[in-house]
Amino acid sequence: SDMTLYAQWEVTYIFEAEYVDLSGMYGAGWSGGNASGQTFIGYDETGSGQASNQFFLSYLYREGGTGRFVIQAAAEVDDATLVMRLAGEGGAEFTITSDIYTVMVNGTAVTYDDITFKDVPTLGQPIMQFQDYVVAEGVHLNAGENVIELITTNATSMGGTTAAIAPMVDCIKSTTSANLTWQPKLNLRKRCRVYGLLSQRSSLSLHW
Repeated sequence: SDMTLYAQWEVTYIFEAEYVDLSGMYGAGWSGGNASGQTFIGYDETGSGQASNQFFLSYLYREGGTGRFVIQAAAEVDDATLVMRLAGEGGAEFTITSDIYTVMVNGTAVTYDDITFKDVPTLGQPIMQFQDYVVAEGVHLNAGENVIELITTNATSMGGTTAAIAPMVDCIKSTTSANLTWQPKLNLRKRCRVYGLLSQRSSLSLHW
């Protein structure tokens, strides 16, 4: 008899950190500066960081700082791979673990391998190149809404006036057979940080 085969293609989706809802969130800087709203957003001016959309989140150095990605899946799946694209700043080597920098998928914490950032540039230098880190494979996604959160869950200073250990976040990625969408918050970038300068970029490229 004839046999019908069905192929399930997997697609990698990129969700930019600068498009999460930043309202109500407060961060800490290195020399007295704090962040709220658009000032969490940094601009990879020189391209040294290879940020996937040129922008990224920093100043997450306060306990409770959260990047919250609300993603819609067209079908329930158990095949999603979750990746964080991260870098460090501040000039010193540091490590994040799933205990101090928590990844939550639909309210459940994900345990991932420790991530160590080496050869971290000092402040004022071109930023460190972002790298992809696999958080988990075989992740369950619900049909409909899914919430992925990256949360600073420690109160250990990295130096200066920082109040917690955290990376800079470029984006998250998910490779899955499900169709994923979201409603990015197109934060106006009139006050995004270019290491002490204010960027007046007005053009936006929608890169999920």
